[in-house]
Amino acid sequence: MIQQHRLGSAFFGAGMVGFGLLSLIRRDDIPAIAPLPAGLPGRAVIAMLVAVVLVATGGALIANWRAARAASALGAVLAVWLVALHLPKVVANPKNGGAWVVFWEVMAMGVAAWMIARATSAREDGATTHASRTTLDATGLRIAFGLSFVAFGISHFVYVGYVVAVIPAWIPARTFFAYATGVAHIAAGCSLLTRVQERMATALLSVMFGSWVLVLHIPRALASPGSGAEWSSLFVALTMCGGAVAARSFLMANSAERVVSSSGSSATVSMFSRPKRARSSRHEEQPR
Repeated sequence: MIQQHRLGSAFFGAGMVGFGLLSLIRRDDIPAIAPLPAGLPGRAVIAMLVAVVLVATGGALIANWRAARAASALGAVLAVWLVALHLPKVVANPKNGGAWVVFWEVMAMGVAAWMIARATSAREDGATTHASRTTLDATGLRIAFGLSFVAFGISHFVYVGYVVAVIPAWIPARTFFAYATGVAHIAAGCSLLTRVQERMATALLSVMFGSWVLVLHIPRALASPGSGAEWSSLFVALTMCGGAVAARSFLMANSAERVVSSSGSSATVSMFSRPKRARSSRHEEQPR
């Protein structure tokens, strides 16, 4: 469980480091994901500061150093991006499908960051958590994560021509795979929303995004090394792969906590927490 969580955190962190380095190299904002308004005062300085934060926090996740704080910081950054940069776009132009896709991408990455933060905090503290609060938080994160994938799947049907265009030409039946991956997204999202086979859904999501990193995005980025959009898409896929792995371990831990809670315990122990050695008491009965 812990190894799976660390692997997901590392992949997620690598994607964030990639975003930060991309911004630093371009000396500009991150294409599509964090587009700063052209007339924003101090735009270049803000872009560089955000890039440094992404590199630092992503590196902390990779190194597993103060990972809970790093993931919380990333969750806060992504929440600001969502509310300040993307929500106004979809409200102003609700028929813009591209804006909605990016909105849900940032939403999913932000949710994954908070899942990593919660799970890592439980592991680092080694403390018990109150069952009702844990369940409430996990439910909200799970629902937001599931809705994101339902939205991704719908976009595959609405914009099937674009999806077919980005699939490598050497892959046969590209239209079939465009629809099939749309169905896979929707099925995974529904699984998360209903809690039916949610672990399998997140495992398959991580495999799907991981395969896209290798088969689709790395070749496209290398073929167009000057394209910030291609590199940004690569880092989105890498981040989503890590986020799905981390989400699986987070949901497994939350399921275990619910089981402990339902057995009558007043507090739940996270599967990520380190067991503590019981303290001896002078009032304990001594063996005769």
